[in-house]
Amino acid sequence: MARLVLAVSGLIFLAFGLAFLADPLRFLGTLGPLTASPDLVTDLRAIYGGLNTGLGVWLLASVRVPALHRPGLALIAATLGVVAVGRAAGMLTSGFDRSVTPVFLGLEALGAVLAAVAWWRLGRAAR
Repeated sequence: MARLVLAVSGLIFLAFGLAFLADPLRFLGTLGPLTASPDLVTDLRAIYGGLNTGLGVWLLASVRVPALHRPGLALIAATLGVVAVGRAAGMLTSGFDRSVTPVFLGLEALGAVLAAVAWWRLGRAAR
């Protein structure tokens, strides 16, 4: 289960990151109309593109290194868990007008839970 969660998460982070590196406005546009300054586009590439690509590469590399399975799973659980909390807080305080927002929240929460369960199972197996 650990390797599967690491591999799938790594591929998703990598694909998401590469998409934002290539054309951030195209993918951000799924959330609705926006006006983008050059600084905003650069920030989107850096954070959504660069950070997610880096996470994806690291997670995919960790699939082959058993000593990195638990740290990788902890990284997924913490990252997606905090993203889900931030999205839920935003939905509660600012609302949302796109049906994709709750879907993203569900996927982020699911990813965090699956990673946490895989992390826990690896810890139990090591005892």
